[in-house]
Amino acid sequence: MFGGCSLLNSFFRVNSFPSIAVDSRRGHVFVAWGDYRLGSAKAFIVRSADRGESWNRARAVSNVSPNDQLFPWVATTPDGSPNVVYYDRRNEPDNFFLSVYLNTGRGGGLQFDPVVRVTTGPSNPDVQFGGTCIGDYIGMAATTGRLNPIWTDTRHVVSSFPAQAAVTSPVYLTTGGGASILASR
Repeated sequence: MFGGCSLLNSFFRVNSFPSIAVDSRRGHVFVAWGDYRLGSAKAFIVRSADRGESWNRARAVSNVSPNDQLFPWVATTPDGSPNVVYYDRRNEPDNFFLSVYLNTGRGGGLQFDPVVRVTTGPSNPDVQFGGTCIGDYIGMAATTGRLNPIWTDTRHVVSSFPAQAAVTSPVYLTTGGGASILASR
């Protein structure tokens, strides 16, 4: 194990650093992080409607699979809606390869539209560094009508140059909620 904790079937470190976003119009503060309270790694979010004085009960961003979710990152759009991007192993029977998913929020609260898969396929976390470090970086910028998640990706690795890449793909928010990806990477 390298660094803090790692997942049960992996060797790369899994940070538990929270990600924080603010809805400056309403004073809402959102915090996203990962933990094991449901038996596997899950992405959680919590909101404060009074600038951090008190917090609502934490909830899983997406709990559709017993597989791991990790490295959640939250960003708010100018209307104050929280959006969370994270790595997810929901489509992996062995709970190993990583894909990137996104939950888009609505109305400055914790109501989320159906999850959107951002990547076209999974990444192998064992590429480079002996599987101890997948880059563990993920983030997102948000603006009106558009999100730009960025993540570490190993899908286009060739044996002569086994390297990770930082990849981004614009996600366009649809009127009435939800998101669409015109060309995912």
